[in-house]
Amino acid sequence: MCELQFWKTEAEVLDYIRSEFLATLNDDLERMEGAERQHYEDEDREEMRARIADLESIMPRLTVTP
Repeated sequence: MCELQFWKTEAEVLDYIRSEFLATLNDDLERMEGAERQHYEDEDREEMRARIADLESIMPRLTVTP
């Protein structure tokens, strides 16, 4: 295990990565559906929704191993 400076455990780091990654994709989707809608097709938005759904489905299985 590496020495962490901010988080207490590697699991906390992984939780942060998961939440930030999904938040970023959801923010991207929100822009695709709103302010930047004119730059995207329905297929682009559907693809992003599918990406997010796939990631959300596997995120609980991501773990830190020694």
